[in-house]
Amino acid sequence: MNSIRTAISLPWDQYQRIEALRKKLGLSRSSIFQKALNSILKYYQDRESIRQYLAGYCRDPENTAETQAMAQAAADAFQAEDLK
Repeated sequence: MNSIRTAISLPWDQYQRIEALRKKLGLSRSSIFQKALNSILKYYQDRESIRQYLAGYCRDPENTAETQAMAQAAADAFQAEDLK
């Protein structure tokens, strides 16, 4: 994987907390920042996916027949389960 080197500025107290955590976890500085950035990117990607899902649902919500069919399918699945 190609990588680039970059520099950032942090408040001293935040730097100390990050250093303590990375040492506790046995991670390099690069690794802990990569993990943090991956978490942020995933968070925003998930938010966008949810936004798109909700927008689609608002454009084309389930109708009563679909809702009833799903409820019946779920009830049938539970009846077929051996709940012993």
